[in-house]
Amino acid sequence: MADCPAGIFDGLRLDDADNISISTDDGVYCYKTGGTVLGKIKFGKIVTNPTFAGPRRNTMYICATNRLYPVENQRPRQVDPKWWTRH
Repeated sequence: MADCPAGIFDGLRLDDADNISISTDDGVYCYKTGGTVLGKIKFGKIVTNPTFAGPRRNTMYICATNRLYPVENQRPRQVDPKWWTRH
């Protein structure tokens, strides 16, 4: 599908728009199912497991080196493009 741009791929989540969010050594990369990079959520830290949670499933929780980051989104189980750093 894609080469990892930073270290190795770790955890991943498929969202309701069929996009894939995959953790890497410096953040979470968001891909279309065909492998096109939509953007990334940059942390500058090793990231392991992204997951959707909360009452509406609209919060992506991302485990990084020493912290759990909540990323609030408008729609359930879908990452808002406002969080992405363009490639």
